[in-house]
Amino acid sequence: QKSRYNRQWGVAPEGSLLYNPNGKLPQGRNLGEPTDSKEDTHKNVAVLISHKLNEQTSLNVAARHSDALMHWNYAGRDSLQDDLRTLNRFAVKRMEHVKAWTMDAYLQGAFSTGEVAHTVVLGVDGSDADNRRLRAYQFIAPLDLFAPVYGAKPYGDDGSDGYRRKER
Repeated sequence: QKSRYNRQWGVAPEGSLLYNPNGKLPQGRNLGEPTDSKEDTHKNVAVLISHKLNEQTSLNVAARHSDALMHWNYAGRDSLQDDLRTLNRFAVKRMEHVKAWTMDAYLQGAFSTGEVAHTVVLGVDGSDADNRRLRAYQFIAPLDLFAPVYGAKPYGDDGSDGYRRKER
């Protein structure tokens, strides 16, 4: 399963839901950049096995493996300046890879003692996940919500691309 879309969290309340002396914001105002992107790829496989050992007893096993790869590049909103029209923003580059599995196995038995019927279940389950994430953040030029100019680049004073990186 693949998905691609732009990341949007709506517009500032001032100018949409609340009064803003600068006017009303258009409903579809892009607070990010036209180049914002988010691409996710998810792969899953599952198995369900049920085996009846006899009329009273069954063995059931379920297992699932998931593999997700996410690439996100977007401009996020930070805070609205006092003029109620200038939005502070930051740029994010993020890659995440998650591999996970889960397994469940149980033995189910039925018996009766006189008039009373019983079902006994004995089982075990387990799961594990490995999550690797690389994130880079940097402030970018603010956006005038009422006269937006897009194309902001991250800035740094060290001559690099300006991103601060964090790996986990």
